[in-house]
Amino acid sequence: MVEINKVQGAPEDPDSRIWPFKRMEGRQAYDTVLNRPTTDTAFWTNFDWAKSIQAAMDYVGADYSGQFDFVDTHMYWPITHMVAPAADALDCQSCHARDGRLADVAGLYMPGTGTPLGGRIGLALLLAALAGVGIHGAVRLIRREGGNHHG
Repeated sequence: MVEINKVQGAPEDPDSRIWPFKRMEGRQAYDTVLNRPTTDTAFWTNFDWAKSIQAAMDYVGADYSGQFDFVDTHMYWPITHMVAPAADALDCQSCHARDGRLADVAGLYMPGTGTPLGGRIGLALLLAALAGVGIHGAVRLIRREGGNHHG
């Protein structure tokens, strides 16, 4: 399998972003002597692999041994290429759910899929801080009102 282009990034990389793409799998001719891919640009006009590979290599000015075979390939296309019809589009819950599409991706926290321990501790600290502010404000109001009763 030859990977034509590679998707960069990883769940543990803070600079990575989720980006939808489609994996395109194909089969392409390549030069078995020079171990290079060839192109089938002329194939649809003559349906002769040998002739079309030679025409393509001549066109791009590349060496070609005349010997070829096929290699399995895959490449990644941005989602803007061959977008699915609206009826087949994913909804938010497809990813943002406990059993969503990204549930098994290690190192990735997806909002809406449950809160990890660190998130629960952070939420508890936030609620404690809010409660402290609320109690402090209430005590100040009570003391202020108590101090304004002059006879």
